[in-house]
Amino acid sequence: MPDALRRLRAVGAFGLALALLAAPVAVADDGSSVDIRVIQRKLNPEAPRQERIDSLAWRGGLELTSPSRSFGGLSGIYVAPGGEDIVLLTDEGNWLAGTLVYDDRGWLAGFEDAKLGRLKDERGDPISRRANRQDAEALVRRADGSWAVAFEQLHRIHTYASGPLPDGTAEIMDVPGDLPRGSNQAMEAMTELPDGRLIALREGAVSLSGPNAVYRGYIRQDGAWQPFDYVRPKPTQPTDMAMGPDGLVYVSERHWSPVGGLTIRIARFDPALLAPGAAIKATTLATMRPPLTIDNFEGIFLRESPDGALLVYVVSDDNFSAIQRTLLVMFEVLSE
Repeated sequence: MPDALRRLRAVGAFGLALALLAAPVAVADDGSSVDIRVIQRKLNPEAPRQERIDSLAWRGGLELTSPSRSFGGLSGIYVAPGGEDIVLLTDEGNWLAGTLVYDDRGWLAGFEDAKLGRLKDERGDPISRRANRQDAEALVRRADGSWAVAFEQLHRIHTYASGPLPDGTAEIMDVPGDLPRGSNQAMEAMTELPDGRLIALREGAVSLSGPNAVYRGYIRQDGAWQPFDYVRPKPTQPTDMAMGPDGLVYVSERHWSPVGGLTIRIARFDPALLAPGAAIKATTLATMRPPLTIDNFEGIFLRESPDGALLVYVVSDDNFSAIQRTLLVMFEVLSE
């Protein structure tokens, strides 16, 4: 692809996709095998030797495609401690499971044994295909092995019993009472703290005054949700978060504009600062723009490698659009 065309795609694809109607999506039966095809990518296609951006080091990237119309829209991610088993969530109400492959350096190199199935509701039935019921956005594997899935539009949290997949009958957990009704600017990000509390972030800003944007966060403690503020320099907004093995919370953020194109940030903060009414200010680890290999990153997860490296996985939501990509990339957090 010519450089000019690549830059045009990187700047404009996300915004154009939001303006297009996606094709109807077929839903696979539970546990059906799905053909995933992999193209390995560099951090910077215009400078193939670049392997670092700010405080992150590139450790492999995959562009995933599939002939299955059920594939796409990846918005949540979990990677098992060993780094092989992966579970992803789609905003069409599906889960996708597979096995990650690494090369001799330990870099991300492949995705195999993919299976795709449908999330269930509280009756044990497949979730309705109505858009306002199937818009799953955040996936959490809890310390006890159970799962929590956050939905927006029809705001709710499904919890699933301990197991390798979130594929059983759901139980319904309450959500914060001030979520904007029918909005897709609600609980976009969620994770569990080491003490068992859940925290969540809304995608839509509640304040845009001055140089910062303020996003509403929530801590679930003693059976109730308590608010806090997540304060970030404009213009990026949170899309997911994950608890890191280092005891810090990592947040993926995204912004798109017709002029500036796509911007991705990875940030982190100390959960010891969390308290009802607190204003949390995260530290930016990296800011990424074209021509770097980025797309609509909506899922983030962290694990520690056997040699002690802190690894960050980020996955993109292609909105089931032919002009966007499903990317699964891995970085190492650098200490210096």
